[in-house]
Parts: sequence; structure tokens; C-alpha cells
Amino acid sequence: MNGTSSGGTSEHYFVTAPSVGSPHAFRFWAVGDSGTGTATQIDVMNAMLNATDGRPPDLALYLGDIAYTRGRDVEFTTRHFAPYALILRNTVAWPTLGNHESASTFSGDPGASTGPYYAAFVLPSAGEAGGIASGTEAYYSFDYANVHFVCLNSSQVSRSPSGPMATWLALDLASTTQEWVVAFFHHPPYSKGTHDSDTEIELLEMRENLMPILEAGGVDLVLCGHSHNYERSFLIDGTYGTPTPDFASLQESGNIIDAGDGRPLGDGAYLKSTGINAHEGAVNVVAGHGGASLGGSGLHPVMFFRETAFGSCLVDVSGQTLTLRNIRADGEVTDTFTIEKTHPHLCDDNNPCTTDTNDPLLGCVFVDNTLPCSKGNPCTTEDRCEHGVCVGGPAISCDDGNPCTADFCDDTVGCVHLEHVPFVVEG
Repeated sequence: MNGTSSGGTSEHYFVTAPSVGSPHAFRFWAVGDSGTGTATQIDVMNAMLNATDGRPPDLALYLGDIAYTRGRDVEFTTRHFAPYALILRNTVAWPTLGNHESASTFSGDPGASTGPYYAAFVLPSAGEAGGIASGTEAYYSFDYANVHFVCLNSSQVSRSPSGPMATWLALDLASTTQEWVVAFFHHPPYSKGTHDSDTEIELLEMRENLMPILEAGGVDLVLCGHSHNYERSFLIDGTYGTPTPDFASLQESGNIIDAGDGRPLGDGAYLKSTGINAHEGAVNVVAGHGGASLGGSGLHPVMFFRETAFGSCLVDVSGQTLTLRNIRADGEVTDTFTIEKTHPHLCDDNNPCTTDTNDPLLGCVFVDNTLPCSKGNPCTTEDRCEHGVCVGGPAISCDDGNPCTADFCDDTVGCVHLEHVPFVVEG
């Protein structure tokens, strides 16, 4: 056949992805629960595009429920591909399966995945786009610039901590050498929106079973939908229990690593070490406000901000800085935060018998040091390491030869020199 069968305009193009590991600046769009086919869905998209100032997103993450109400072919056509035609002409789509698409779809664990959702997208099951092969399109990973993206399936496959998805996830995270890890899936581990993460099984199991693996793998940002509002957490780690403790308890236990607003012009950006490091905290975002009817029951203890208004999220990544903006359908930016990875990873375990170094691949390395260690006590002649403990040697004299001071050795503080005025008889 001769001629152009479709496209052929300035709007039909694609931009080649930057090389993996490159600090090349890019942006991506995250939108959830959007597939309604209503004017609101279009308003949310247009507000995002207006906020880009002519630099549209390089890729888009669709956080599930993108083809209401059963994920049928006709619903994908009229409620996803048609409304987003302007973006899909030139922007790669990376979706995750929502519970509404599950009605017409079978997801293998791992294995064959069939139905309209999998017919609509071609997703990497063999590690074609980076990461470890999952063996299924139900969950997968990919690399873009210096970010490792992980897509999980919270709707159909096993959420067991020892199941195929969890096993693959641990291997995949251990294999990446990227600067950032961004995870996305449908059911949020933390929410008090139209769904409650303390009572619903999918949300509970994602928090209790999958979040420990993600946080051990150094995840920085978690994006979800399902709950029809916008919620954004503090920088948190290790909050897995049910029911979730209150804010004060979480802060006291260290689960809230940074209770600030995460804004450079406010309390300051959330700071993390360079590279990927376990349990340094992640920000969790619920972005289920892309078009479906809104609601909510309150503020979850880990959340800094919550809003019941239509919108979506635009995320900019530039080297060691990541910034997310929540853009309402009316164009107002109502929330933003930044994570900066500018701090070297501190490895000091305060043991004078070890030499602590940070290896870029291995992380903290503690080397046994058999050289004499110093307790800083001038009352000992030698300090040595025994079984990792600094042991002081025999006591020495503290006399400084000054007749006006009383010199003695204190077991805790070392040499003590007290001023002493001698008695003088005149005449």
C-alpha cells in the first residue's frame, strides 16, 4: 500500500528515550481512575498540559481503572484511547491493572494474561525495557534515564510475601543500579479516601507484604489510584501494621522520617543519600482523582496533605532531584514536594575498632581495624580492640608538674587538673 494510512502530522511523533543511567532531565504524568469518558477527564488532561509550559510529559503512568466500568474493548476505545488521543500520539503509556479492568481480564501469576487490557498494550515480560524478566505482562519493570520504574499488579495476582510477584520484585530491585526507584500500582497501601487501607484486603496486603520489599529495595516514590481523591504522605518507612498508629506514635517510632512539608521554600526538600539505599524513606501518593466521582473519610496518619478535587500529578526528574506537583482540573497547583539525593551515605557505626567506608555497589563496608584504637582518655597508655570493643590500657600519671594544680585521673573523664592556691606565710 502506498501513502500514509494514519498520522502524518506534526502531532504524530516520538522522542527516543535517553540512555539508561543518564541524568537527563525528563518528566512524566501520573493519573488514576480516569477512564470515565467525561468532560472532567478532559479537563484534568488539559490542566496538566497547560502546566507544562510547552514541554509535555515524556511518558505517562496510568494507575488503573482507565476503562470504566468493566474494561471492555469498547470502553478502552471510548474512555481511554479517544479522550487521550492527543497524548497517546507521541507519549509512551505505561499502565497498571485496576479492579475495573479486571472484570474482563485474566492475569497470569506468572503466565498468560488475556483480555482487552492486554490486547490494548504491549508490556515487557522478558526484561526488554530493563530490569529482571517477570514472565508475565501482569507486572513488569522498565528503565528511563536514571529512574527504575516498577509496575505491580494489586488486583488479581498473588500478593503473598513469598508469591511469584514478591519473589520477582526482590530480585528486580536488587539488580538495578539506577539513581531512583518509582513504584506504581492500583490499590494504595495508605488511604482514607473512598477506600480505607486499614480494612480492605488488597490495600492491607500491599502494605503488609509488598511495601517491606519495596522499602528494603530503596523505593523513593509510590504512586497509586483506586481511592478517589489526592493524598500525599510525609517521607515514611516501616509503617506496615494494622490499624495504623496515630501520627505522634509514628513519629516517635521513627516511621515518619521527615515530618516537614518537603518543599524547598517551606520546611525544605526531603533529603536522601545518593544512589539506592534501603529504608531511607519514600513518599506515597494516591492519585485516584483523574475523573471518577470523588470522596473521602479523613486524613490518614502518614499523610501530609489530602484534597477532594479532580486532578493529576506531574513529576519532574533532573539528576538527583525529583519534584511532584498536584495539578487540579482548574489549573491550580495545590501541592508539591521535592526529594533531593545530594547527601553521601553515612556509614559510621561509631565503633572505633572498624574503618567504615561507603562502596558505590556494596553500600556500607565495615573493615575490622586491628590497629590501636583511641578512647580519648589521657589516663591510659594504650587502647586496643577486643571483639569489636575499644579497651583501655593501664593508667598513667596525670601530674603536669604544676604545684598550683591538684592533678588526678578520673575513670570517666580522664586527667583532671584542679587549680590549687598554695598556702603562703608572710613575714
